[in-house]
Amino acid sequence: MAIAEDELASHPIPLFPAAIHADGFSSVMVPDRWPPGTRLDLMGPLGRGFSPPGTARRWLIASSLERTTGLMPLIRIGLDRRVELAYWGRHIPELNPAVEVVIGLEEGLRWADYAACEARPESLLMLQSVWAKLESQPTIQVLLLPDLLCGFGACQACATPLARGMKLACVDGPVFDASDLGSGLR
Repeated sequence: MAIAEDELASHPIPLFPAAIHADGFSSVMVPDRWPPGTRLDLMGPLGRGFSPPGTARRWLIASSLERTTGLMPLIRIGLDRRVELAYWGRHIPELNPAVEVVIGLEEGLRWADYAACEARPESLLMLQSVWAKLESQPTIQVLLLPDLLCGFGACQACATPLARGMKLACVDGPVFDASDLGSGLR
């Protein structure tokens, strides 16, 4: 979560590291109004991130967003672990040639034994309908991207209804297991 030092922002912006460097990090999705060199006030890390199973050998990286945000570091991790990688999404970013692009989400999920997805709450039903069709499901984790207004749970704006009650995406997530997200998922 970040706010530009010279802005009176209404809420912090979630930044997902794409790469960690000796002098800081780079992020995939930074607001255009923040040119390189903008000083930021950072909070975090808060919440829970992705934890791919050590036994998974085929990973699907799937995004229902127009621009991929928090999944790109998983590609580097997957390459380092020497797993097979596939990508599905509305927008296809520049990818390492070792990453195969799949046309259908269902096809990718049938192939994978681990899937990392990102979605806004309003697109979660579309993803759930695809998952529910599968005879057997890979381990699925979802980066849920509701509005994160305060970033530390005080405002409750990111309260997310899960199978076992409400959770705050900023402190209990923003990554959730598919089994936590409701009906029809294992």
